[in-house]
Amino acid sequence: MHWTVSAKLRLKNAKMPKSYYLLENMPWGMFTVGYYENHQIFYASLDGIIPRGALQRGWPQLSSKLQQYAAGEPVSFSDLTLALTAFPQFTSQVMTYLQHNCAWGSTCTYGEVALAIGKPKAARAIGQVMARNQIPLFVP
Repeated sequence: MHWTVSAKLRLKNAKMPKSYYLLENMPWGMFTVGYYENHQIFYASLDGIIPRGALQRGWPQLSSKLQQYAAGEPVSFSDLTLALTAFPQFTSQVMTYLQHNCAWGSTCTYGEVALAIGKPKAARAIGQVMARNQIPLFVP
């Protein structure tokens, strides 16, 4: 299963940031996280495969958090930056809110999220966003 957090868009004459891949051995297998040099995550996958020619590099802080998570310990991913620019504004708003406000082991109802982001009638739309959530490890 692949979770693509954002598409890498190549713009004419635009300099793309360097990207790296972290391969982490987890109890369920290899977990891959793609990130830019500024540690903005753009990709996550459960198959442990990195693209051919991609640069592999460690990220000790994220590795530690992933191992804590795998051990069943409370862990927060709210300090990570996700590359959500390829998503519609509403989706990005919902994902950002949940990443920062729905802590490990807690629940947030779609209605609560709708009120919090200023769209009180959007609970069903938030449900659709979460049904398509490609990065549930980072955005619960």
